[in-house]
Amino acid sequence: MLQRLLIKKRMWILILLLGSLTNILAAQADIAIITAPSGASLRSEPATTSLKLAAIPYLSEVVVLENTLDNQTIEGITGPWYRISHNKKEGYVFSGLISSNPEEMRLIKSLSKNVERTMLKLVIKAENGKTIAFENMPCYGEANKSYLLKSYLEASRLYVIEQSGWDWGNIILVSALNATMVEVGGIPVFSPDNQKFISVKHDPEDYGSGSRIQVYSFIDGIFNLEWSHEPKEWGPTSAKWLSDKTIELSMSYFDGKEDLSNLEYDGTKKQWYIAGGAALTTQPAIVVVPDNKQLPNPTIDLTQVKNASATTKLDPKGSVKKKDPNALEIIVPLLIIL
Repeated sequence: MLQRLLIKKRMWILILLLGSLTNILAAQADIAIITAPSGASLRSEPATTSLKLAAIPYLSEVVVLENTLDNQTIEGITGPWYRISHNKKEGYVFSGLISSNPEEMRLIKSLSKNVERTMLKLVIKAENGKTIAFENMPCYGEANKSYLLKSYLEASRLYVIEQSGWDWGNIILVSALNATMVEVGGIPVFSPDNQKFISVKHDPEDYGSGSRIQVYSFIDGIFNLEWSHEPKEWGPTSAKWLSDKTIELSMSYFDGKEDLSNLEYDGTKKQWYIAGGAALTTQPAIVVVPDNKQLPNPTIDLTQVKNASATTKLDPKGSVKKKDPNALEIIVPLLIIL
């Protein structure tokens, strides 16, 4: 009797474990959305001439099982085919017909008519009537690029878009007021007065820019870069505003050491100071405005005060691409003004 009870108990434990594993795998599944208004054809092979197994309606969810990694150009769009699962059927769908995910589509639906996703294009309409569009490039290889709406910061009236490429990624912020946009390393963290934000990024595997710190003012839809740095020996892991003029920065060194440092703003000199003595400001940043003009920020001289902290070595030139050794270049993403 006791032995039977033990066997039943073990069977129930096994069933629970299998159920948990199924839930985990389902949560980790790569779920995508059919964004072609005409829907998509599920085919037996990765070719338009292969047998059509089913028609998948617009905005249907599909599970992506495999990327064929073989680019084809169909009606002007270059990309691979995906092996997918839909309604218990498996087959192939061209990547140009698939974009977005359930989280993005729910967010877009909540934002009324100001944001829409059609095929590979994400379109945002600002309050002043300007429209800006981002178009995915699903091809397999270094030209691959995708844009995904991650969130809307209502208090700041900012759209947060995740831009990712072949071996890099960053964040694009778009003003809901006027469609002005800027590229930053990570999700913005706003000051208590909501007029400044800091963005930090630490990703040693990112080919473009593994570590980056940026402090911006953002007032009435205008971005102004106040401080920027790309450290060589450490990376910023998080940032917290202690006041409107003080930021606590968590630092991770490549040897495994963790540390904290403060950024302090001197309103008189209009400079940010780091680690008890080093003042570092930037050359003018370039942001993009919707009429295709470039809006430079006010020019600030590059200054480094002597007696900088021995534990924090700053390279005023950073590690971004430059046209000359003293100029900081902000690389902005491709945009389409409609």
